[in-house]
Amino acid sequence: MIDKMIFIGTNVEEINYKEHSFIQGAEGSFTLEVSRADSVVLPENLVLEDHPNKSGYKIFTYGIKSSIDASNDVEEQSVAFKLSVSFNVNFEIKEEFVTVIDKSFFETNSWFFDNYAHQETNRILVGILNNTKYRSLSLMIPAGRITTG
Repeated sequence: MIDKMIFIGTNVEEINYKEHSFIQGAEGSFTLEVSRADSVVLPENLVLEDHPNKSGYKIFTYGIKSSIDASNDVEEQSVAFKLSVSFNVNFEIKEEFVTVIDKSFFETNSWFFDNYAHQETNRILVGILNNTKYRSLSLMIPAGRITTG
């Protein structure tokens, strides 16, 4: 069924960037979080819209929230910056397949949506960080999903 879904892009809804302290030459650490947006409880709040350019197609929007919290590693850890982004990952699907999208569909194919969420997180965050003094950090943001276990 996922072979019927076509990725058509992302749209950024909100960006928050707050620089707290910058210590030249200090080592540091960061945490990266990627999750579904709070407003998306699938499939109950599934957003399907008519495709503006293709008759018989719907656009499926999957909301994502990503954030980076970075710290300077000094005697007392100090916050270097915080960056958070809310965005939508958009797919198109033929109307005839919309009825197949249910809770079990998302459970079975969560890897598919998670991969797009992480790939787009990388693309968006790297694009932002490349325009800050923390641009070297963009090389450490994973381009794909990291699994443990």
